Amino acid sequence: MGLETALLAASVGMSAVGSIQQGNAQKSAHDYNAAMANRAAAEKRQAAEYNANRQKESDQKLMGTMRARMGANGMDAGSGSALTLLTTTAAEADRDYRQILRNGALEAGALEGEAGLQGLYGSSAKTAGYLNAAGTLMGGLYQYNKPKSTTPKTSKYTE
Repeated sequence: MGLETALLAASVGMSAVGSIQQGNAQKSAHDYNAAMANRAAAEKRQAAEYNANRQKESDQKLMGTMRARMGANGMDAGSGSALTLLTTTAAEADRDYRQILRNGALEAGALEGEAGLQGLYGSSAKTAGYLNAAGTLMGGLYQYNKPKSTTPKTSKYTE
């Protein structure tokens, strides 16, 4: 094996390994991004649950205060406009609670979708690394096996 062949083999080998390493590094980066998106999604769900429960507690205190004031003013909280006010307030409180949870679920779902895309990007990057390496190896084989020119080299200084 001549020097030219050895240099070609080394160059092709290094390029192929570099392609594989680049694909693996990109996959690792995308896997990390996917993990962070999944973590953020879980945190969004937890934050929404926490905020919804705080809203629920606040609304329950408000309802208690309303009942106490109605009672202090001699109103019957179980009938008439007092009952209408309490049921309307309770319905609005329930809607707020559910909306906070829904918003958190929507945000978490978007982050989980991003995590899924990052996983696909990582798989594609790894596959591309192997395909690039295969292409480099095939190109090297072609260079090694391509027909050599049979025309003698001439110099402009020869007559």
